[in-house]
Parts: sequence; C-alpha cells; structure tokens
Amino acid sequence: MLRIQVVSLLRNWWSIYSESWWSIFPFFPVKEANVDILKMNQRVQDVVQEIINGVDYLMKKNKVTVYEGHGIIKDKNTIEIKGEDKTETIETDKIIIATGSKPASLPNIEIDKKRIISSTEALALRDIPKHLMVVGGGVIGVEIGSVFARLGSKVSIVTRSAL
Repeated sequence: MLRIQVVSLLRNWWSIYSESWWSIFPFFPVKEANVDILKMNQRVQDVVQEIINGVDYLMKKNKVTVYEGHGIIKDKNTIEIKGEDKTETIETDKIIIATGSKPASLPNIEIDKKRIISSTEALALRDIPKHLMVVGGGVIGVEIGSVFARLGSKVSIVTRSAL
C-alpha cells in the first residue's frame, strides 16, 4: 500500500500545481495555492481505505479465501498458517507470496518516529519539513522526497551508489 500512498500524494501535489499554474491567466483568479498537509494526508488515507475495501469486495465476489497469520512453507505444495486462534495446513498447486513491505533501518540508528522516521511516518507528517534527508535511493524514498521537494522542502538523498 505504501506505493499507493505515495502516488496519491503526488496526485495531490499535481492538483495544487495545476491550480497555481492556471493563475497566470487573468480570468482564472487563483492568487496562491496553499497546502493543508493534514487534509492531504487524510485524502491519502481515504484512497488507501477505498482500495482495501475494493480488494476485500473482489476477494469475496470471486470466492477467494484469505488466511491471516504467520505462514510457513512446509514443502512445494503445503503451507502451515498459524493464526491467533488456530493453526491450519493448506495443500495447493501454486503459492503466491504477498507479504507487504516493512521499512528497513540502519545498524546503530534507532527510528524514533520523531526526528528519524521511516516512510510510514513520512506519509503522516503534520508539517512540511524545511529540510528532509532521505537515506537510500529506492523508489519509495525518492518519490517521497519528490513530493516534499514539490511542497517546498529542501531534499537531500543519500545513497551508497549513483542513482
């Protein structure tokens, strides 16, 4: 879902940019585009919830069984799923691994969720930072940096290799 959240932020920025761009025409009375980051973040969360609801609907409509828990692949056709209440074993011909993502951290650096944040916290910031340093040149980090640069932040990207 993180990629969807970032794309939603980019689309929010594009709406702001488009509105301010049109202000060069005297018949379009936009003086200045202001950003309400709290409303912007709420819109992102609304988009994510719509997608979650849509996926749930499609799963039910297409009679797809969703198992939640900790999965262990026992062999090429067997998965054991340890849920909160019970453990189930499933036999199947095909296995799709869709585990989601989790932000990585660096050795000896604690993500305190205040000054040092992950992409998860970046998508819920309450203020636009003056300077944002992104460690890592992956897609999510660069896109988040891009959003905040467009919103007026100075953005620095630090990576081990050339982008």
